[in-house]
Amino acid sequence: MADESDSDPKNIRELLKRRVKARSDEPFLFSEEDGRSWTYAEFDAAVNRAARLLLSQGIRKGDVVSLLLPNSAEYIIAYFACFKTGAIAGPVNSLLKPQEIAYIIADSEAKTLLVNSEFAAEVASIRRDLPKLKHVIGFDDEVQTT
Repeated sequence: MADESDSDPKNIRELLKRRVKARSDEPFLFSEEDGRSWTYAEFDAAVNRAARLLLSQGIRKGDVVSLLLPNSAEYIIAYFACFKTGAIAGPVNSLLKPQEIAYIIADSEAKTLLVNSEFAAEVASIRRDLPKLKHVIGFDDEVQTT
């Protein structure tokens, strides 16, 4: 019988779990913008915090979570949190116009939106066009959010 570590990981969630076990204290992610960094274990902890946040908002396997975030560590953490919960991450291009953003979010039937505060005005201007969107969560700094 093959050892679990001998087989290929079945998904991203399993891959992260294996890497955390094998390389817990090794560097995994570095934010050039602000100098923050995460080891595999720290990244996994951040992803777990974000996943718990999503679960607390009623997100379940198969639900869509829209991500209106800049290219940042929070974007990666949010994406992996979706993998952990079984949710579907729905990236939204931040360069779109507000009505285009509304179309993308509405068409995906997202239940939750993780958004960076720099896009708060755009989201406020389209919020009424998103009746299926239950939660809008500011996600500028995953530690402060969760």
